[in-house]
Amino acid sequence: MSEKISTFPDRLKWAMELKHIKAVDLSRRSGISESMISCYRSGRYIATQVNLQKLAEALDVSIPWLMGYNVPMGKYDFVPMRTRQDVLLAKLEALTPSQLDIIDQMIDAFLE
Repeated sequence: MSEKISTFPDRLKWAMELKHIKAVDLSRRSGISESMISCYRSGRYIATQVNLQKLAEALDVSIPWLMGYNVPMGKYDFVPMRTRQDVLLAKLEALTPSQLDIIDQMIDAFLE
């Protein structure tokens, strides 16, 4: 798994600020008491797996991100797929000089 870059309390506070959600709203959305959310935000307690799931769903973030790992924040954030051009360039860079000569000859023959 990716390395941790911040703490659960930091991520919880950040997500709440980013989504403009107050503790009372998060409590309603997650079913977790406002006092427990306060304990999580202060770092006195770390959420159980069940409560992590509830918080992640209420905040629309991934559990690993909420726990502080270096992963995308959203549940459905994915690394963008490489473009066709990126793939072709990588393949060209991997060719040997003799393979490049053959391709040059084929291109020259095509253009004649």
